[in-house]
Amino acid sequence: MGEYVPPQGRTACSVPHEAQRVFLQQVLSHPRISKHLPEGLLYVSHKIRFSGSDSPRLPINWRVAKPSAALHSLVAALSGLLLAQKYGVSAPEVEINTYVLYDIWEYSP
Repeated sequence: MGEYVPPQGRTACSVPHEAQRVFLQQVLSHPRISKHLPEGLLYVSHKIRFSGSDSPRLPINWRVAKPSAALHSLVAALSGLLLAQKYGVSAPEVEINTYVLYDIWEYSP
C-alpha cells in the first residue's frame, strides 16, 4: 500500500513521522486489516498529513499519540472515501495534529 519515507538526516524519533509510519505500514498494509478495507482508501489516505511537535510531550515510554493519530487518520480516510463515493465530492485534505492528541488524552477523565 502506501510507502513511508523517513525524513532526511533525522536521528531522533518524530511523533508526526512515526504516526504516519504506523498508519501507512501497520494499519493500511497489515494483512489482517487491509483485506477488510474498501478499495480507494489508499488514494484518500494520501490527503492526510501529520503535524505537531517532533518530541513527545510526555517523556515516558507510553507512545500514546502515534497509534491514536494512526487510528484518527483511518477514520478520516474512511470518511473522505465515503464522501467521494456517496456524494461525488473530492475527499478533503486532513491534518492530524499529534500535539493536540496529547491534550485530549492528558485531560480526559
